[in-house]
Amino acid sequence: MPARAVASLLASGLVLAGCGTVSKVRNLAFGPPSPYLSGYVGAVSADEPIAAQTGRDVLARGGNAADAAAATAFALSVTLPSRASLGSGGACLAYRPDRKDPPEAFLFQPVAGSGGPHADRPAAVPMMARGIFLMQARYGSVGFDELVRPASRLAHGGITVSRAFADDLAAVSGPLLADPGAQAVFAPAGTPVKAGDQLVQPLLGETLDQLAVAGAGDVYTGLLAQRLAEGATKAGGGLTTTDLRNALPSVETVQTVSRGNVEVGFSPADGGLARSAFEGGDATRSGRLPASTSFVVMDRDGGAVACDLTMNNLFGTGRIAGETGVVLAASPARVSAPLLPAAIAFNASSRAFRAAVSGSGQGEAAAAVGSAMSNLLRGAPAAPVTDAGRVNSIACSKGLPGDSGSCVAATDPRGMGLATRPD
Repeated sequence: MPARAVASLLASGLVLAGCGTVSKVRNLAFGPPSPYLSGYVGAVSADEPIAAQTGRDVLARGGNAADAAAATAFALSVTLPSRASLGSGGACLAYRPDRKDPPEAFLFQPVAGSGGPHADRPAAVPMMARGIFLMQARYGSVGFDELVRPASRLAHGGITVSRAFADDLAAVSGPLLADPGAQAVFAPAGTPVKAGDQLVQPLLGETLDQLAVAGAGDVYTGLLAQRLAEGATKAGGGLTTTDLRNALPSVETVQTVSRGNVEVGFSPADGGLARSAFEGGDATRSGRLPASTSFVVMDRDGGAVACDLTMNNLFGTGRIAGETGVVLAASPARVSAPLLPAAIAFNASSRAFRAAVSGSGQGEAAAAVGSAMSNLLRGAPAAPVTDAGRVNSIACSKGLPGDSGSCVAATDPRGMGLATRPD
């Protein structure tokens, strides 16, 4: 761990809203207890509780919003692989008040592989590791390996299956468990795991170990690239090492919308629909769109990250890439493009953080994010705002840095996620 991060680790006692097993999960993800920061450290809101706890621990240990967002994303690859495996893609917004620039968008949506004669379940090129690495490299403060290892520990040590994951599994268990690889992981006793069951993923843990040691580049040009390509071919996904090498995320500076003294930046990964909803326009897209998951993170200095991840289908192709333990995302050539909306608001004059929202809910995801952001800036609850849209949000009505007492994190009350809070 860098000296700056080590020096900032001080004693603290933090709990998470709605969870009585924080110490157990914290020890499982990070090993034996170590010093924690005191006072307000920020917040995480996500669709899956263990992943939210993992991100919150990074904040408590001195990491910033980008660090915690990276840890949350990799934890989701273990706790919610139906929507966010290492095979997934997505998009994030990142903001720091000490910079003069508006939020930046990191775009790593799933792209199609080259396929082949045996690709009966064409897979998307895994984009998550590269996209999250790029975001954390530009905005983070600690070593990348430290943010992958908690997910590895969860995979090796086992997790308690959440309702969010159990519901996804139950929805597609028939076709999914027809694949022997998926059955071995998600129905090890012959029946699908249920909420409250233990789930161990040793092969995925080994892949995460390799990622922590060799870095994100190994997924695209190294040993992991070879293993993923070979595993995807055996699983009918049709990926090659060339597909992996050529898959690059992009970075865009977003345009902001003004509301009084507040500027709001929107992710371009939803085609401008969340911005349209924020401004009072129609933002619902019709048709069958892929499932996704979202989370938001804010640190004690007012830095923020809002992300959406997707497999382009629940459990993607429904197959696992060989011995990697990675569930392959579905090729975008076979499905509609997902909506991956997110927004971050800040004061135009002081640049203090005001709010961050990300959302899911297929065709209503962008409408939910735009409407939720509008509500937050008026002092109203973020959700519910649409029938199907689900949002995660953090808002500081008086701005941060400044008044941490005005900050509230929330997950959609109709979902099964977790929003963290300080003692």
